Amino acid sequence: MKTLIAAAVLAYASSVAAADTDWIVVPASGAERTYLDRASFVEGAALTAVTVLRSYEQVITLGDDAQTGEALYPHRSAKVRYSVDCASRTVGMQSWELYSGNLGDGKIVWADSESGERHMAKPMSTEELVTFNAVCSPDVALRQVVRHFAQLGR
Repeated sequence: MKTLIAAAVLAYASSVAAADTDWIVVPASGAERTYLDRASFVEGAALTAVTVLRSYEQVITLGDDAQTGEALYPHRSAKVRYSVDCASRTVGMQSWELYSGNLGDGKIVWADSESGERHMAKPMSTEELVTFNAVCSPDVALRQVVRHFAQLGR
């Protein structure tokens, strides 16, 4: 009986913790972890906007400064706001924030946003493909899970 009660309490605690989570884990490759922010999922007439969090095991840079040789924007995680157009099968970055720590923690080392005309392109990187597939997947079950969690986050 005690085992049954403990199992029920554990199941309840797990369901409460899951309901409070903002991020949905999505498949990725390599050592990075990728998540969709369920509260950021906004469907428009043609575009769907979603925020993706990428977290790395090691520090990532955007190359080296040509004059100083110093690493550019060393970071361990990034939040990227994407626009996704399922009909044209394209994605585009709206904005981004690079963080010194994992999972969007620590100091923001660079933040910016796209200005002017929106630049949309076929998804090429792993992150763009993961984002596109999670939003536009022909797998109805995956789309329903993403939309369900998006609705819970509002």
